[in-house]
Amino acid sequence: MSTLWMGDLETYMDETFIRNAFASVGRTVLSVKLIRNRVVGGPAGYCFVDFPDPQSAEDCLKQVNGLPLPGSNPQKRFKLNWATHGARDAGNPEFSIFVGDLTPDVTDLVLRNFFCERFPSCKGAKVVIDQGGNSRGYGFVRFGDENEHTRALNEMQGASGCGGRPIRVSLATPKKTMNQMQQHQPHQQQYYDQFAQYQMQQAYMAAWQYQMQQAQYLQYPYQTNTDNSQLQAQAQNSTNDTTEPLDNTLEDDDVDKLNTNFVNQQQSLLLKSLKSRWMAADQLLNANGN
Repeated sequence: MSTLWMGDLETYMDETFIRNAFASVGRTVLSVKLIRNRVVGGPAGYCFVDFPDPQSAEDCLKQVNGLPLPGSNPQKRFKLNWATHGARDAGNPEFSIFVGDLTPDVTDLVLRNFFCERFPSCKGAKVVIDQGGNSRGYGFVRFGDENEHTRALNEMQGASGCGGRPIRVSLATPKKTMNQMQQHQPHQQQYYDQFAQYQMQQAYMAAWQYQMQQAQYLQYPYQTNTDNSQLQAQAQNSTNDTTEPLDNTLEDDDVDKLNTNFVNQQQSLLLKSLKSRWMAADQLLNANGN
């Protein structure tokens, strides 16, 4: 395979610009196929570059990928990969490690050469950069041999000579696993969105101390001076209340007895009110005259 994919292209980067960019870094290309968006008709932001032979393409990928892109404004970097990503290494497992504490002067080529000198099965290295083209201080190194991958994890911890400070290494998550995780992300995100809405609703309800399933009436904060801790304690006590309800059932004879007592009480009250009532004015004058 002698074709590379090139991405992160700006709209002004045409075939001539891309040819000149590779020529500026000493690379010869046979052809450049710029891909256009079928919907709007403009550039899609990537292209395919053909090289004279597979070795030239592989060397370019290893040595040019990540370098500053000549003529770009603002400054961008070569973003290269195999045209059929994954097909080249189908059936050949890869083992990756994470490399951290990289200084800004460490490029893909520097990182790769540092490991290739010690581990012949090193297949490539990538320094992660931000949108401005600056190193994020970490990268990844790929190996074709599992034993060398294990050795690198043990022997390269704290190694010096790659940049201005010792590096740290750890096991990297395989790309296949990452792809599977990304495939599930839309479904997970939908679940998280729904869960976030539920959390917001619960937080709103809790803020107002609204207990939908609470049997006991709770006073709201704006009605009394009771703080939230007292309200929560009140709700907890009512929830944990184990007092058995009173037996309010009445027999028929009890009802008759209660009715009789009630009537008697009303009659007694009426008699007392009649005896204590005020006399009319004419009766009061006659009583005084007599």
